[in-house]
Amino acid sequence: LRTIFRSAIARLGWLADDPRRTKFEASATHQEILKGLGQTEEGRKHVFAFFRTPTPGATEDPDLAALKLDLSHKLPAENIHPFSASDLAKLCADVEASLSAVIKAETGKFTSRPALDLETEAHDQFAAERVRHFTGRQSVLDTIGTHIRSGESRPLVVHGPSGCGKSAIVARAAALAKAAVPDSVLIQRFIGVTPDSSSGITLLSSLCRQLSREYGVSEETPLGFHPLVAAFHERMARATAERPLVVFLDALDQLRPGDEARSFTWLRQTLPPHVSFIISTTEIPAGLQSAAEVQVEDFPANEAEEVLAAWLADAKRELQPVQRQKVLGGFAQSRLPLYLKLAFEEARRWQSFDAADRCVLGSDVGGMIDVLFARLSEEANHGPILVNRSLGYLATARYGLTEDEMLDVLAKDDAVWSDFDQRKHHDVSERRLPVVVWSRLLMDLEPYFTERAAPGGNVMTFYHRQLAERVAMKFLAGAETQARHGDLARHFSQKPAWLDEGRKAPNARRAAELVFQQREARQWADAEATLFDCQFLFAKWAAGMVLDLDNDYQTLLRDAPENELLHHDALRLIQGTLRLSLHVVTKDPGQFASQMRGRLLAHQAIPRIAAFLRDFDAGTPRPRLRPLWPALKAAGGPVLGILAGHTGRVWTVVLSGDGKRAVSGSKDHTVRVWDLGSGKCLAVFTCDYAVSSCAWARERIVAGDEGGQVHLFAWEE
Repeated sequence: LRTIFRSAIARLGWLADDPRRTKFEASATHQEILKGLGQTEEGRKHVFAFFRTPTPGATEDPDLAALKLDLSHKLPAENIHPFSASDLAKLCADVEASLSAVIKAETGKFTSRPALDLETEAHDQFAAERVRHFTGRQSVLDTIGTHIRSGESRPLVVHGPSGCGKSAIVARAAALAKAAVPDSVLIQRFIGVTPDSSSGITLLSSLCRQLSREYGVSEETPLGFHPLVAAFHERMARATAERPLVVFLDALDQLRPGDEARSFTWLRQTLPPHVSFIISTTEIPAGLQSAAEVQVEDFPANEAEEVLAAWLADAKRELQPVQRQKVLGGFAQSRLPLYLKLAFEEARRWQSFDAADRCVLGSDVGGMIDVLFARLSEEANHGPILVNRSLGYLATARYGLTEDEMLDVLAKDDAVWSDFDQRKHHDVSERRLPVVVWSRLLMDLEPYFTERAAPGGNVMTFYHRQLAERVAMKFLAGAETQARHGDLARHFSQKPAWLDEGRKAPNARRAAELVFQQREARQWADAEATLFDCQFLFAKWAAGMVLDLDNDYQTLLRDAPENELLHHDALRLIQGTLRLSLHVVTKDPGQFASQMRGRLLAHQAIPRIAAFLRDFDAGTPRPRLRPLWPALKAAGGPVLGILAGHTGRVWTVVLSGDGKRAVSGSKDHTVRVWDLGSGKCLAVFTCDYAVSSCAWARERIVAGDEGGQVHLFAWEE
């Protein structure tokens, strides 16, 4: 065929310079080389050609000779490197030297960016993806717009079943709100998109930091859930008529069960002036029963047709009328945009000549996901083992997995390896799954995956939570869940704590996942050993995950049967030590080692603590401040906790009549109410000057400030 095409083109002289002739004349590899060459001289500075020298007396293929000549004219002379077939060492050296120089030059331009910028960008990108083909939903958008313009003091809850398009609605409403009021401070968060939006405490911390930046608040972001709640409300109150605040918070129900933020009892029913708060969730939580609400209506059929047409146009695909009707007919039963998305992904694979009975769709979202899994699991595609284990590992990962992690854990899975061994057509030199095996499956799964930021880099995870839930139901029944967690725990435990010999680059992926996986696998002793491993602690500290480390200790001590932990009491002392140090370490991470040692020395008579301190000293980065005796208050003693939140000197503390509460006044102009049992800050009140005295008066708090004023605050439990 190529000979015929070439002959025809040669006879048509006017096609001599037509670039379209390339695809009829050149091989696939030739075309790939031309594609990679780029179109500009600037881009070609980073393109290198390595030419094998023909052996003496051999005749070089004329097409190859022509390609070399073409590249010689288009590339800088210094980017072309000849080599002899007998000297592969020179080829390797030239390739490494050329690419290393470019990589080092480019990475040298990198600059460190604030974590808050990366956080907001991740949510902006997620929102942009959701509104790319947004159509309709005008009723809900109008309600949200009216709510914001009216100055309504209550939050607005957008609710509807999973898959009805709430995230897309929130993203679109946020874009419209920003366009309508350009001077507003608009904050949007989509639960689960980033690590900082995956739990209540990190979410509130992120929101507080952004509000502080927008409204010029200099105070430190506090620690602990309730101090963060108080700080969040104080910062929201900075909104003005000139710079109103609009907050969008999507998918509240995706917070983990047990998360303090999930019920939303922390958001007051009456917001400060000039503040609008829009929340989306499947059901209205207990803390928002008095809020304004709007239910997401069914997705109209005409709007579904528009979206389907846009998706098909994007994919450069068409459907036969009977096929299109099958998709829209299936959608009519659920009226959920998620169903339409899943049906489209199946339909785009149909051939125009496929009969209607071969065009299979599920009756609902769950059925559509089952159709996907069944198709992928066919022996002619990927087989049930690879699909089962790949999706199972992704569903049991804490945040998701990188491609390298997926390949590694699959290769170590005996069932996967046995299945691959039976299917392979060529011998392999080592037990490592060829990338192409996973890549084929990834190409089929790409529409159902998304990339999200996680500690240690970006990971792949499911596009929608219903996919993860269906994977759990289909592939993680009974003991399978624990087994997959165990496999991931083994994978991360075998990785180094540091990525470099100098211990400057912590393995944040390992730090984030290891204890979580060990705990979920019920590997209590292994999780305990990890939390006694000082290199794990230092790596997690270096990765900026001290709060997560505290959560590792707390969760293990809470979940593990006490008789499963060999050194339960020592572990609790280390956790208590970390808790007493958090208010310092989170502000000044450099004090981590001295804080921990200065408190733990009081317990060095305990053998397990003494051994821990020896390892801790050996692994502590230098230079360091090394306490020689118990220099700080120790865990397990009379000090039960440190109530941190004030940013100035505390001048007055008064207990309630029953001794369960305390109220404190500070130079930072605030009065704080504390729960002495839990250490939580229950409320924060602001005065005009430094607070010098305060008192309880039943359901009132009285405070005097240095400006000669007496403030009376209402206090309710």
